[in-house]
Amino acid sequence: MIRRPLLVPAVLGGAAVAASLLTAPAAASAAPSPAPSPTRPAAVSGAPSPSPAATTSSCDDTPVFRGTVPTPSASLGFELGSRKATVDQVYRYMNQVDRASTEVTVATFGRTSLGTPLRYALVGRSAVLQAARSGRLHADIEALRDPATPARTAAAISRRMPVVLWLTGNVHGNEPAAADAQMRALHELADRTDCGVRDILDNALVVVVPTQNPDGRAANTRVNAAAFDMNRD
Repeated sequence: MIRRPLLVPAVLGGAAVAASLLTAPAAASAAPSPAPSPTRPAAVSGAPSPSPAATTSSCDDTPVFRGTVPTPSASLGFELGSRKATVDQVYRYMNQVDRASTEVTVATFGRTSLGTPLRYALVGRSAVLQAARSGRLHADIEALRDPATPARTAAAISRRMPVVLWLTGNVHGNEPAAADAQMRALHELADRTDCGVRDILDNALVVVVPTQNPDGRAANTRVNAAAFDMNRD
């Protein structure tokens, strides 16, 4: 359960992957597309990304739920964590949250060697999601990564950019708990109205990838379908 605001600095080492996702279409059924090519700083001259808000100084972060987004357990038909959810069940839940919340958009960023979709959710305020869809956040991230970007421009981007929080799970297919945790986090981010989550969404874009290794999850193996240990080999 998310208790305190999870406002942490964005790590530019992972920003290249984040940038490729921040141009994704909103439709849950969107077909995968290749990652966009790097954007030069000149592209940043368009409409700015929304500026982060100030955090709540005194926050009672007792969870308060709107009740409009289905819980993982309601979607699965069993208590979350009591047994392993299938990849199809995880993806079905993501789509249900997308349909239930205007602050979530789900899409596909690639496919495994077996052709299994790799799905992700973006969670953020509508202005932030629009900046992601339009490519403005992608352009800003690429400009920050470019050593040729003038310091003054980089400082302006840093002030206006939301923090990018990156949540990925299930790198080992036979370690299913992380995807369950991601489903719970997605529900809380989409349905809670208390200041604990409000401070996150007022200042950040959250990227949720419940399973990095769907084929390994389906086969109950540590490695992926190519016998590759994704964080060891």
